[in-house]
Amino acid sequence: MTKRFEDRLVPDTYRNDEPWSVAVVRVGRSVDWATLLPHEEVTIPESIAERILALGQAYKLHQISTLDSAGQNRLNCEQAATLCDEIQFLLRVVNDPAFHEYATPLLEFAVRCSRTKDVELILEVP
Repeated sequence: MTKRFEDRLVPDTYRNDEPWSVAVVRVGRSVDWATLLPHEEVTIPESIAERILALGQAYKLHQISTLDSAGQNRLNCEQAATLCDEIQFLLRVVNDPAFHEYATPLLEFAVRCSRTKDVELILEVP
């Protein structure tokens, strides 16, 4: 591989990107990003979020393809379960350390949401 593009695989390359926030909230609760507890929210750099969305389109993955990169996405437990399957698939087929570092917490939050009907998974640029 040419060294020219190696930085695109390094997680630190994206540390200063605009964040795409992911949170688990009670069903119907509005999201106040400023007051969420650390265990309730993770962030994904915008470049990685865009990569996830592009891969979803490329592989024709249903749930990822429906996500809006500019708006708020609220997923119920069934939708979060589908997102889990799709993220797991991408983690298996994509050899990209930066993608893996940031997609893994998204997967963990989606798994949490998929296990109960009392919470929703929120994804958005706050």
